[in-house]
Amino acid sequence: MSNKKMTEQARLKELLKTVDIMKSGYAGVMSNGNIVDRREHPEAVAIQENPLFNTPKPKRLRED
Repeated sequence: MSNKKMTEQARLKELLKTVDIMKSGYAGVMSNGNIVDRREHPEAVAIQENPLFNTPKPKRLRED
């Protein structure tokens, strides 16, 4: 398998992971612009609800 094909597959995997995070309601944006799971990066700013992009209302993080 070529390096280009592996790179495309890796990129697709990352994009699908990002879509899953967005759909979960736990998506956030880091200061560098990366979309992350706020359960892993609570310092990220929550991505707000946007019906146009099917982005759900952000869920609250569990407060212990």
